[in-house]
Amino acid sequence: MTINNEAAGLHVFFSIKGVLICAFVVLAYLSYSIPMVYSYFDSVNFIYVNAWDEETYLSYQGALAAMKVPGYWFSSVIVYVFHNAGFSGGDINLIFDCILTPVMFFALVLSFKCSGFKVDNAVFFSVVLLFSPILFNFGNPLVQSFFLREYGVFGFGFEPYQSILRTPEPQLSCLLISVAVAYYTKTKKLIGLFVVLPFLYFYVAIVYVFFLIAVLTFVRIGFFRGSTNALRVFFACFFSYFIVSIGFAALDAVFFSRDVFIVASSSLYIKTHVPIIPVAGVFAFVLLAMQLILTRVMEATHNNYNGFQLFLVCSIFLVSNIHVLSGVMLSYKNYMDYAVGFIGGASLIIFIQFLIANKVYGVGLVGGFLQL
Repeated sequence: MTINNEAAGLHVFFSIKGVLICAFVVLAYLSYSIPMVYSYFDSVNFIYVNAWDEETYLSYQGALAAMKVPGYWFSSVIVYVFHNAGFSGGDINLIFDCILTPVMFFALVLSFKCSGFKVDNAVFFSVVLLFSPILFNFGNPLVQSFFLREYGVFGFGFEPYQSILRTPEPQLSCLLISVAVAYYTKTKKLIGLFVVLPFLYFYVAIVYVFFLIAVLTFVRIGFFRGSTNALRVFFACFFSYFIVSIGFAALDAVFFSRDVFIVASSSLYIKTHVPIIPVAGVFAFVLLAMQLILTRVMEATHNNYNGFQLFLVCSIFLVSNIHVLSGVMLSYKNYMDYAVGFIGGASLIIFIQFLIANKVYGVGLVGGFLQL
């Protein structure tokens, strides 16, 4: 059985579709690695950053200082160890970007495969998920055209770079999560999902905890299983939102509000209950609406993806509005840049998979909407 599966996988990659997908993967990797490697060999003093503040956390002094901050300590220890081994901050950036991203990619491919996706789809979706935050931050020209780089009605990422390439964080946290998810999908052991928690970047950890609580609530709570999937999704998401918001408020009371540096920064620490509309949430909601329309008009049989999409829509809106209940924002843009964008990417993947499962392509997609 294993031999047959491997043969099928090889057949996929020798097909035209497989070659195109492989080319897509290789080009995605080369698009960011070539400038960095060229700079390494061409520069007298190698200095290269993807994000404007990478040199702070990749410096020896920056790593020492950040080791004392919750949510930064693990990545800072790694940087500290590399410095003591003789590597500069630029070297660390080069190594992490060239090695960690491919490791994340293969971990995601394994996760998709173990979740029932075909090999070619698993490869394509892994690239989409890795680089999806760029759709919802200032690296997207459309976001730059319609929004100002300030807090307002809409929430989006402020940064113009790929989130996955910011070293050391959220890069290391994304690596840990991708490996943890791959381990879970392969073994079905929950312990792997919880082991990584103490090592995660704070802004990634908040959203990750939300997902853990929401998913476990949806799956494990027995008394709610008799209800419809939509009600279960709403219950699980709002229950998780309540727990995370209360926890965030507690952190504020014990730690954030007592830190002079945090409180002194008006852009970092904001007291507010005003809700924000995340751009990624609007995007996911539109995709959900399209799925529901196609399900009704074309009588799509594989409509279980609607439940997944609803879960993602609720998750994006709720994790983007933790401050509504907790009463405090802490570097709000970081949630948009380093976590919410990935959920938006997952939403796009669910939509594409919905179309594939229901065999809705080109003309059929247009025809379905023309029937309205």
